[in-house]
Amino acid sequence: MSRVVPWVLLASLTACSARPPRVEPPAAATRAPEPATAATGSPQASTPSPVAPPGAVELAPGLRLDRLRRRVEIDGTVPVDAGSPEQPVVFLEWLVCTPDTKEHESLVVTSVRPSLVHAALLALGLEPGAPGSWEWQDARIVPHPPAGACVRVLVRRSGGDEEPLASWVADRRTGRSLIEHDPGEGFVFAGSRMTERQGQAVYRADLDGGVVGLACFSSELIAFTRLVNPDASLEEPVWVADPARVPPFSTPVTVVIEACGAR
Repeated sequence: MSRVVPWVLLASLTACSARPPRVEPPAAATRAPEPATAATGSPQASTPSPVAPPGAVELAPGLRLDRLRRRVEIDGTVPVDAGSPEQPVVFLEWLVCTPDTKEHESLVVTSVRPSLVHAALLALGLEPGAPGSWEWQDARIVPHPPAGACVRVLVRRSGGDEEPLASWVADRRTGRSLIEHDPGEGFVFAGSRMTERQGQAVYRADLDGGVVGLACFSSELIAFTRLVNPDASLEEPVWVADPARVPPFSTPVTVVIEACGAR
């Protein structure tokens, strides 16, 4: 994806100021209250505070940038009720998505647009690559893995510790988590891609809702490095929300995307 559009988006996030958001050094900053979140989990608009946590800047409601720790935080909620009588098994295609897209097959739903997250990751100096893809060659399908800067995807409940979001994903056949099943795999800043809609160039992940992917739809902002085919006729669906780890429906959570090696 071209770097021009995301930088324009980043500029628009800070248009209320004549210069980019100022990052206070740790010694000069004190902790501010956490942004308010509605019972429904939709982030509430708030004004960036000069006493934000060290290094953290609120770019938009539910979106924070921490240059010092090289991470982006996204507020969201759990959109499924894994293990309930109504949803005993929740098959997954996305890990994080936006509303009215794939929330019935995702672990977290957020109102933050993927293009804004892309801009925030660029502000950390991370380089986007490209989503994975599939190609038919001589009656067989050939996978093309995603590329981009290595990132870690974590999740945190209110007042809780951070843990890998992939630990909430389990293999239905064995019960093993995604991390245990594929310890050498991870996530990359794929950067989605631009497409045309009614004569206008638009960011594809804003249309599809793909913030963090599991299956490969070739439009993910953050992509899983091992390609998972969403076509059940080509690959048996096995990845489900782990009812022992996924919080109840509508639980507020924060997703953290940080540069590999940031800790």
